[in-house]
Amino acid sequence: MNITAAELARQTEVSRYTIYNILSGRSDMVRTETLNKLNEWLYQRV
Repeated sequence: MNITAAELARQTEVSRYTIYNILSGRSDMVRTETLNKLNEWLYQRV
């Protein structure tokens, strides 16, 4: 899967800042709503 963080943010309606923090490991607490959005996006592509 080849997608930029900006495109992922657009498609999931999660802020680009949040995506970058998750990917870089700077975010140790992620809201359940955010995880659900990312999980749903990933599930649709499998």
